[in-house]
Amino acid sequence: MTAGRLKGLLAKVEGFPGKQARATLVTRLKSFEQKLGDAESALAVARASEALVVEVFPDDFPGGKVPRVEESSARAARDAKRLRKKLGERIDFIADTKAEDLLVKIVESASGAKDAVAGEWKRRVSDRISALRPIAKVAKDAGLAGADGIVARLHTLEKFPVPSSSALAEQARSELASVTTDVTKIGLGGAAWEFLGKAIHGQARAKDLETPEVRAFLDTHRLWGRLTVKLG
Repeated sequence: MTAGRLKGLLAKVEGFPGKQARATLVTRLKSFEQKLGDAESALAVARASEALVVEVFPDDFPGGKVPRVEESSARAARDAKRLRKKLGERIDFIADTKAEDLLVKIVESASGAKDAVAGEWKRRVSDRISALRPIAKVAKDAGLAGADGIVARLHTLEKFPVPSSSALAEQARSELASVTTDVTKIGLGGAAWEFLGKAIHGQARAKDLETPEVRAFLDTHRLWGRLTVKLG
């Protein structure tokens, strides 16, 4: 049931006996109309946001749908259908507490759809950031070139809201791709990452320098002169 369809029910109220009863029904109908309108808007925003989230993370949603959004939308549609059916049977159902219960469920489902999109967005972005942040921190602590930029980009992504347009979705996708590329360029991973993390805290071993990957990393970033050796 849409808010617009409630307007058509006002004509039925005109034939309802009793001036006070009619006034009460009209007030209830208008209240329902406003709340259903808000629910429709929330669902529309959820649907639009869903498409944009899928645009940024297509591999995470192969069906092009965010499950919880679909579930919430389906519940809202079912309850709206029930409300429409009941009101079609008798217009004074609008004054029944069961009508109010159905309205509350519709509004909650619409709100749930919006929350579901926001939750999925936050979870996906957080997963990407969590995977890169430890590497970025080690790179920054070691003073590697480009590390500050990566940390700043991760901070920006962490605060990036659910995209509200295709342009913003493309910006978010580009930022995620760029930060991954920047981390790859540093070449900090595997044995090099493990060694550098230990070295920063004075826990690396001289034997670690025999690892080709570690030696290549130190050569690339010219870190040999920054290493110190001590006997334990």
